[in-house]
Amino acid sequence: GTESSTYSWTICLRLKKIRIWKSAKDNEYVQNSYNGTAEVTGKEADLAAAWDFMTKPSGSGNEVIDLTGRHTAKIIGTYEWQRIVE
Repeated sequence: GTESSTYSWTICLRLKKIRIWKSAKDNEYVQNSYNGTAEVTGKEADLAAAWDFMTKPSGSGNEVIDLTGRHTAKIIGTYEWQRIVE
C-alpha cells in the first residue's frame, strides 16, 4: 500500500531575503550578503531563485514573485507585514 502523510508546523520568524543558488558561495560572499552589501539582481547565471521580503509586495495578496521571475512564493496562514528598520 501507499502511505500518505501531511505535516504541519508553526514558524514564527522574520524573513528579509531568501536566496537559492546552484553553486556554493565562498565565505566572503556569505559575509557580504549578511551585511547587506551583496547586490542580487535576479540575472545571475547560478541564481535559482531569490525573494526579497523587505517591503510588502505590490502583487496579489499572499504571492511574492522572485527576482528571477521564474518562481512564486505563496504565504499561507496568518502573517503580518512589518517594516524592517535597519
